[in-house]
Amino acid sequence: MLKHKTVRRIAYALFGLAALAACLYWTFPAQAVGQRLAYEIHRRSQGHWTASFDDVSPYRLTGLMARGVHLKHNIGDTNPEEFYADAVKARLRILPLFLLRVSFKVQVDLGKGSLYAKVRNASDRFELAVELEDLDLASPPNLPKWLGLPLGGKLDGEIDATVAKDPKATTGTIALSLTNGQFGPGTVSGFTLPRVSLGRVNLKLDMAAGRFQVASFEQQGGDIKMRLTGSGQARMDLGTSSLDLCAAARVEPAFLEQNANLKAALQLAEVRISRDVDGFLHLPFGGPLTAINLKSGLCRQAGSQ
Repeated sequence: MLKHKTVRRIAYALFGLAALAACLYWTFPAQAVGQRLAYEIHRRSQGHWTASFDDVSPYRLTGLMARGVHLKHNIGDTNPEEFYADAVKARLRILPLFLLRVSFKVQVDLGKGSLYAKVRNASDRFELAVELEDLDLASPPNLPKWLGLPLGGKLDGEIDATVAKDPKATTGTIALSLTNGQFGPGTVSGFTLPRVSLGRVNLKLDMAAGRFQVASFEQQGGDIKMRLTGSGQARMDLGTSSLDLCAAARVEPAFLEQNANLKAALQLAEVRISRDVDGFLHLPFGGPLTAINLKSGLCRQAGSQ
């Protein structure tokens, strides 16, 4: 008899907890939270960023899901930078709480692709694990609109980093892979560019002591052969963080002969851009993030291959 009473009490307690959880879930003021979030983004950015959502609803037991996310960066001109996402899901992970750790899981849906992230916060740093899966550079049109040039290709990758308040303690790796990359057709600085294929591109960056280094850059196929080398240094004041990179490119002769406008544009570019013995045009650029500039001459990092 005592055993049956104990089981009954446990069942009542579990039912009560389940009913409470269901009540909180279905009555949670998600729309009000979404409005508050949009307000805080606007306030904390001093009006530089605005956010809007088509719909906000609870996500599982400890999260929110926003559909039709639209972020706008107001930079004082008539064409503000904009970011679109089909849906953003974020939730607090329960199991790490038992270890007194705060950890979040985020998913951003962009067209047919997605970005997954796990963030774990500590006193002086946070751990970040990001996975990019089948992101289409053409849809939604975030990057093409920013660059003013059509883009194409699927992007996959992984980011595993520990980001500290002191940049010198930041470590991690970034690995990106672009399949069937392309840009154009379009107009840049008055020159009409055809559709240009980049083929398959793999990039890996290593970060240690607040400094990142291009560990490897590989390309297969494409109308343009490319190289990328260099490094950068992060500092406490993000604006004073610096880059020292070199991009080098060579258009395949057969493709160049088929595009007279591109050939003429490259001939004009050689007035300012240096070409090495292998036919690669060098684009060394660097400086603080707030004042990145293109340098002249051949790159120090990118020698002939």
